[in-house]
Amino acid sequence: MTYDELLYRGRLKVFQDYDTGRYTVSDICKRYGYSRTWFYKFKERRERLGNEGLRPMIRKLVTHNFSCGSVTKQLNLTILMVFKVSSYINKILLVFNFHLNFNIVDFKN
Repeated sequence: MTYDELLYRGRLKVFQDYDTGRYTVSDICKRYGYSRTWFYKFKERRERLGNEGLRPMIRKLVTHNFSCGSVTKQLNLTILMVFKVSSYINKILLVFNFHLNFNIVDFKN
């Protein structure tokens, strides 16, 4: 049995005891060693998703938004500069190739 399955079965047991109505939330939390915050978080998930809400969920990757506007603006300016420089270099290469193909360039000097 996997760790996730053990966790699920433990959580299911907590709510099965709660569903009997014999125990208060405080009693259940003391009995199983959970906080009331934990209990109500999983109670809400269970109401929303059914018993499947008690299964461990994959956490989303947290990304940080460091002043996105300025970073995006700087990135756009950098990309624009690269395109301008590469465009300029391509024009130089194009002219050079044109001159080379028609023997206009004199390498002797």
